[in-house]
Amino acid sequence: MCYAAKDRVQYRIVTSPVATVAQAAETLDAFTFLPAPDVLDRQRLRLVDVVANIMSRHMTFLQDLLRDLPIAQGHEKSDCMSQKSELVTLGIVPTNPGTTQGIETVLEHLQQYLPASVRGGGANPTLVSGNESAIKGVLQAQRVRADRETWQERLEGYIPVPQEYDKEILFLQDSNNVFFDGESASAKGTIAQLKNEFNYTFFRKEVLQNVQEAWDMYEFVTEGYSLLCALKFCGTSSLHEVPASFPARGSRHDKLLWVKTVAQRVVDFVYQEPKRSSIQLAADAYGDNTDNEREAAVLCCRCRAVKDEEMIVCCNAMCPTPWYHLSCAGLTATPEDDWYCCHECLKSRSYTYCLCKRKEDARGGTRMVQCAKQENCRGHEWYHYGCIGLQDTDVLPEKWYCGEECALDAENDDHVLNHSRALTLEGLRHLARQAAVRTGNGPVMVEDWKIDLLLFWSRRHQDYLANAHYFLACVGGFAQKNIIKSLIWNRVVNINGRREGNFGMDYVSKQISRDYKGTVKSYYGKVSDKHAEQLAKVSGICGHVLGEMFSGAGPSSTLKTPCRKRAEILYKKDVESFVHGNQGSALFSYLPCREHRGFEEFDGREVLRDPQNLGHKLKALSRRLDTLRRGER
Repeated sequence: MCYAAKDRVQYRIVTSPVATVAQAAETLDAFTFLPAPDVLDRQRLRLVDVVANIMSRHMTFLQDLLRDLPIAQGHEKSDCMSQKSELVTLGIVPTNPGTTQGIETVLEHLQQYLPASVRGGGANPTLVSGNESAIKGVLQAQRVRADRETWQERLEGYIPVPQEYDKEILFLQDSNNVFFDGESASAKGTIAQLKNEFNYTFFRKEVLQNVQEAWDMYEFVTEGYSLLCALKFCGTSSLHEVPASFPARGSRHDKLLWVKTVAQRVVDFVYQEPKRSSIQLAADAYGDNTDNEREAAVLCCRCRAVKDEEMIVCCNAMCPTPWYHLSCAGLTATPEDDWYCCHECLKSRSYTYCLCKRKEDARGGTRMVQCAKQENCRGHEWYHYGCIGLQDTDVLPEKWYCGEECALDAENDDHVLNHSRALTLEGLRHLARQAAVRTGNGPVMVEDWKIDLLLFWSRRHQDYLANAHYFLACVGGFAQKNIIKSLIWNRVVNINGRREGNFGMDYVSKQISRDYKGTVKSYYGKVSDKHAEQLAKVSGICGHVLGEMFSGAGPSSTLKTPCRKRAEILYKKDVESFVHGNQGSALFSYLPCREHRGFEEFDGREVLRDPQNLGHKLKALSRRLDTLRRGER
């Protein structure tokens, strides 16, 4: 089954050759593909939004704040992405899309729907969405036919777009591979134990056996774990107990600030990311500026050179080139005060330190304290007194740590705590990615692809790495300029016209195909080719206008836990039961030498595998794209 969705975000087609010219992939900056520091910081803030939303839904005294604590912030296209998508069938293709020949047949079928170029001589670039194998197949088919005579034979006009649902299934399977072990069924709080306690009967090790149940499980576990960790910082033991620190008589702003502060502490406690210097090392390798003999990563200065010299960081968190050699900065020694590389950075309100990422805290204070781990701090190294609940007159110990995560890192001998932190972070990332899809936030989805590219590499998902590289290259300038905005925004569909009702196009395709196969199956397989085409046009309730298929039902009603399908209150009771039942398990307290059965010596720290080779691999993929564009195999 094939279908098309009308673009909800419309862009004027630019006919000027200058306006539509595309860049060579090799000329693109390394951070077209890799997450820059500001991208990682923004993901961290999105995780805070997720935790704050969880707290407001389950903590009784916060529920009147829920409307101000969405799981994902609004964006410039929120209203547009809340509109119901217009979907139409494009018929069926009697072939196996899992083969190169099958993909070629599908693309030949779709050519009749490609819009003609306004300049003539071919088709206007058109997005074609699919899962990992489909995108790989399209690119392979285009490579195979690169030397054909006509644009139709070369299968030109298609811009393959990898989708979110297929990627999420992959990451759910990765999560299961790490966190689901049958031997841990007796270990309180593990997924195997929770599966039995809360009757997730259809949850399986292999995610494809029941994707929905896998999503339900990780959503449930993430909410429970996040609340357990939040209670730790609230100093309470119940979701109904009001913490002493909560400003019950304060303004709404004070209450929201309190929630965000606790949520920030939860995220800081569980957060892990590859060393940013390792990401920079991959970027240097992409630009062929890597000293392979040197083990230490060189944080890249604007000079793009390797020097045996001390470096300094610009204190503007949004600075595009934050690290500088002292000589390049015109300095002979490291200054004691904050340093900014230019006047624009000096004027910026953004700040590289503290959880607020601002020069002043909410009270206007500037006094700060440094974590004893200094540059190895897992948090933000320097903190405003106001942002961590201190008064300017408070006296701190000589060795002050920003939190347990830094105080305990040196020990790293509580493997239950390591497991709890890693599982919570894994789940929060699942929810944050899903929130970006549901709200149709294109720029955030692009940033997630950059962060996920690191996971594809470290977890050895080479095909996904290649697809991510292709998509990010297109967004970064490899595609024609007049289609880049559509690549960013028109990559999901909204089947019910709800504010958070967007889904990946590959997910909707699966629903349509399932419906069609059910229709065909009702005829006991006695269907001619002509009859099959007719059935494709009437698949579903409404005939060929697919949007009507999902009125009041369809995928958006299934992406909830089984408990939520019955009643929200039952789901909340399950979450409360999970939190109450695990209060005595000390899952977020430090108790040395603990370990869950099945997770002996669990570490959970994230390391970017072989970053130099990652940079070289990305460069090779860029060269391959340029070769394809030149019409070579």
